[in-house]
Amino acid sequence: MHVILLADRLGQEVAPIDRRYSPALLPIAGRSVLERNLDLLVGRGVTHISLIIARDPEWFRARIADGSRWGIDLDILPMPGERDPREQIKRLGAMAALPAPVLRADVLLMPEWFKDDSLTISEQAMASGAPVCHPASVADPSLARLHWPELRDNAQLGPALLASLSHYHALVMQALDADDSGLAPHGERGVLPGEQGLHHVYYAAGATRLDESRLTGGFAGITTHVEPGVLLKGHCCLEQGSYVEEGAMLEDCVILPFTRVHGGQQINAGILFEGEALDRTAPHWLKDRRQAGAASQRGVAYRNPARPEWQERILAALITLATRPFGSRYKELRHRLRQVQDSRMRLFGALPERSPPPLDRVGISSAGAIQPPDWRATPDAFAATLEAIQVGQTPGLRGALREAWRLRQQGKQQ
Repeated sequence: MHVILLADRLGQEVAPIDRRYSPALLPIAGRSVLERNLDLLVGRGVTHISLIIARDPEWFRARIADGSRWGIDLDILPMPGERDPREQIKRLGAMAALPAPVLRADVLLMPEWFKDDSLTISEQAMASGAPVCHPASVADPSLARLHWPELRDNAQLGPALLASLSHYHALVMQALDADDSGLAPHGERGVLPGEQGLHHVYYAAGATRLDESRLTGGFAGITTHVEPGVLLKGHCCLEQGSYVEEGAMLEDCVILPFTRVHGGQQINAGILFEGEALDRTAPHWLKDRRQAGAASQRGVAYRNPARPEWQERILAALITLATRPFGSRYKELRHRLRQVQDSRMRLFGALPERSPPPLDRVGISSAGAIQPPDWRATPDAFAATLEAIQVGQTPGLRGALREAWRLRQQGKQQ
């Protein structure tokens, strides 16, 4: 059986993790979302898969290679991201021999979405709008179920959609709570010595035993090291290569691969990624799925910084009415206020012409109709550089820092 899998998302919904991981490659207790989906498909008779991806082809090839690990033929096909599924299938040409099952690979597939031991779509999947279909042709309307901009608004599918960091955390917690021995594919299942009250702990070969931890159920990947004196409570998932220093206190946490947790970390129900703690207090923990993918570059702030709030638009309208009796005196200001009302400019912010040349795009993103009274004629280049790094729109960090240093030296000479 031939199956077409779509993994063409850029993953802005799970920023900042998307800097390293495509949504299909997010690890869940030792196995990525894509690997878990392949396990389900191969168990139902799939022998040939065409995988459409939008980014990081080298990561996909390193993770799943040619599918020989599952005994199937697997083709990895890089294509433009987040397009209409009909367009992607047309690009396959003769390889897309419809009718054939077409599924999303960057969404965790659920067994209840299929009937019996086959890939026949179940009534539950049809009722919930699950991202699975069996189109008869490219013109089949059922392919619209796989279009990510429409799918991400489906609240019935819950965490399986991976439409936010909270979804990813909930999926990992569900996997650890399933009491499935398959959670430790590289190791064994066991109970820590001296802890009689523990239910189960998964640890892999080569991992340091969690000697002084309290863990009701969790996962530790290969080469994971946990120092004595670490307190792990609840369902903690320590992916491969992670290192937890003495003094850390973690509860219901996900430690992404090759992450070092410092001894002062105290996190409850969070995600640790490259030294950054992403918990429920993080501004990007819960996302507005309707705005997902609006940014032009992955890794930038989830919400476009140039888009004004509704309070700013109302205030801009009031200022426009107040300045209308003055005629052409405030014509330019009213023009900028109309841009605020059209959600094209912030009401307050730095004007783009006052930003250093290498940071002009940051200036545009934070441009405002009304210039702050305390904005200096000579901008604070270092503050603007930090803003550029956070927004992720700087043309080049090295060039930005070089220009910031030049501006600072020029200011000292004046």
